[in-house]
Amino acid sequence: MINCLLLISLSACGQKKFDYNYKTSNAEVIAINNHAVNIFFGLSGGKKVLMDSLPKVENDLRQAIKLDTNYKMTYINLINCIEASQHVGPFESAPTYFTRLINVCNSWLHMHKDDMDMRLKRGIYYEKAGNNTLSNKDYAILQKYLEGINITINNKMDSKQISEVVNYAFIFVTLRKPEKGIELMDQLHSNYPNDPIVRSGYKIIRTRKREELIYHFQY
Repeated sequence: MINCLLLISLSACGQKKFDYNYKTSNAEVIAINNHAVNIFFGLSGGKKVLMDSLPKVENDLRQAIKLDTNYKMTYINLINCIEASQHVGPFESAPTYFTRLINVCNSWLHMHKDDMDMRLKRGIYYEKAGNNTLSNKDYAILQKYLEGINITINNKMDSKQISEVVNYAFIFVTLRKPEKGIELMDQLHSNYPNDPIVRSGYKIIRTRKREELIYHFQY
């Protein structure tokens, strides 16, 4: 689904300065994360019975973080687990739910303050929880970060570079700079009108309101 590709991270879009090591040598941590991913795939495949496994998966992931506090994929999988275990409507308020997600982001950002990917996630969760003061602080830091990046578009970009710019475009929308996001997608669409990610992104950014992107799509 296109919402799995858009607005999900800065780690794949220019965050070379903050290239975190996703590897761990702890076999137990690897096993816990692999099991979690298998559960998530099962849920996406319609196996709702696996919902009963999520509380244990969450506990195991929290144990994995204790075993290796610097393996970022455990934090990402814990976020996925919390999201999968809840049924939150797109415009409903669920402060406890968002507090749990924010706390995961806080745990990582406490050690890695320059991780713009996790800061983006936290800013969105803050906003969805109704805490605009804190979300705006995260967005301001993200805005300053993006201002330091030279985003260029040409007709010789590979798929990774194209995906990076698509992410940038939607992040600008998140940061309430829709004109910049639309401008980037217009340029991409002019150069790559048949690229599936560009076509989908172009349609979404031209037809969806920011609130729909923030409150409906998964991050």
